[in-house]
Amino acid sequence: MITKAEKLASLLKRKTASNKNYLYSQIIKNERLKRHMTLEEMAKGICSISYLCKVEKNTIEPEVL
Repeated sequence: MITKAEKLASLLKRKTASNKNYLYSQIIKNERLKRHMTLEEMAKGICSISYLCKVEKNTIEPEVL
């Protein structure tokens, strides 16, 4: 049986990771906009446009290699 403390700790870990990913997605989007780049220009040679869009919207967690 999971105690309340364990459940709370688990929720806090997930929230922290989620906030961290949100921060990264905002940094990427802000840098792209600051440089007046389109999604296509930013993604060229790195990833697909749809992948970058989803990262910026924070709908997926980017893979780190």
